[in-house]
Amino acid sequence: MIKRVMVVLVAFFLLGLVSALPTLDLQKVDIQPGETVLGTINGAFVNPIALKDIQFFEGARQINIEDDLMQFNGTYFFYAYFTRPGNFTIKINNVIYRDSGGLNSVNLIQNLEVKEHLLNSSEQINNSGNMTWLNKTFTKILAVEPGFVISSKPIVKLINVGNSSINVTYLNQTISLNSGESREVSFAPKSNFSYLNFSSYANFAIPIAYIPLNSPVNNSTIINNNLNLIVDPNNLTLKVIAKNRTTATIKLINNGENNITKIVASANISILKIPEVKENISAKSIYELNLTFYSDVQGYFKENLIINYSEGNLTGGLSIPLEVYVFPENSSENITIQPSSNKCSSIAGSLCISGQACNGTLTRTDDGACCIGNCYFLSTDDGGSSYSWIWGIVLFIILGGGGYLVYKKYKKTTPKKPEEEIAKKSKLYEQRVSGGLSRS
Repeated sequence: MIKRVMVVLVAFFLLGLVSALPTLDLQKVDIQPGETVLGTINGAFVNPIALKDIQFFEGARQINIEDDLMQFNGTYFFYAYFTRPGNFTIKINNVIYRDSGGLNSVNLIQNLEVKEHLLNSSEQINNSGNMTWLNKTFTKILAVEPGFVISSKPIVKLINVGNSSINVTYLNQTISLNSGESREVSFAPKSNFSYLNFSSYANFAIPIAYIPLNSPVNNSTIINNNLNLIVDPNNLTLKVIAKNRTTATIKLINNGENNITKIVASANISILKIPEVKENISAKSIYELNLTFYSDVQGYFKENLIINYSEGNLTGGLSIPLEVYVFPENSSENITIQPSSNKCSSIAGSLCISGQACNGTLTRTDDGACCIGNCYFLSTDDGGSSYSWIWGIVLFIILGGGGYLVYKKYKKTTPKKPEEEIAKKSKLYEQRVSGGLSRS
């Protein structure tokens, strides 16, 4: 009897250890290019996980992927988009958590292969009076944007990025999307947290954090560990004219009774310059964060501005969606970024993704940033200011001039060598003997 009780106790102990270990789980691991990757991170975390902690690798090379992160009641939800096939790894290093033995750390790693799933179909055709069967291959790929929603008016967009039509069922209705077609879905949740389920060739469950209009903005169970820091606006869509600097202001509002400290703002956008926040935000006060955008070429950028901070003994974070359209250098200041009712495919354009430039004419259609031309990825030098070489020359001139002045001063103050003194006195003596120099 005692032996049986011991076995049960050991089993419960081991179960507790297993359940305390943090996990990184994906809704599906057979991912296709352009498809929405949805995942959760669970565990008894000591330190909060920030978006910058999630790293993506292709082999040994770290890469940038469009992704986002939110936390709700201790569970982290994230999404990402892999736009090309390949073998990738998602990593979160040195995650500190609590278990029955105290504090431990673990590296969370998830490997996945991104590739198209080719489907086959047969079609009977008339070939010069002979009926023959033609075999075809096609893909079914659905993108859901965004991969989670935090809003009082939840809206998600369904995009068919495959090359065949697909049917999608949600909220007791079924729609059909042709290749390249998109559809916005809006609804009113009945609880603060729920999943919006889309059923097609696969199932996609989108987390919805619903904030009723009469709820306090600083609800700390929603919005990425948000405490008493409020941002205005909470998202930013901006137009930028190439080779012109554009500024935008984000107001950081401390709605609490304690100071907001250790503020760090970051975003993975090459055309954005973020100033260092050197001061604290006092209770019930506002700080203006001025963002500067500059690009040499037109393009499209969609990322998140991440603001991490401390409030008392707690740490918080905010994620502010940024969407930037860079238009050609000679564009009018009155150019609009309101989306047209056209689809990009209907005007023979190509949809650019975040970080891509357009070598033709960029416009905003119903389904995104549309390039009448070709989209291509920007190099590091293309995206931001190209004045670094000028600063290099200026620095070289300053250092060179400073070195020359130091050299002259050194020559004046350094004692002459004995041989030089003897030669100088000999020359003076010869000049006096020849009458060319008078004695003073």
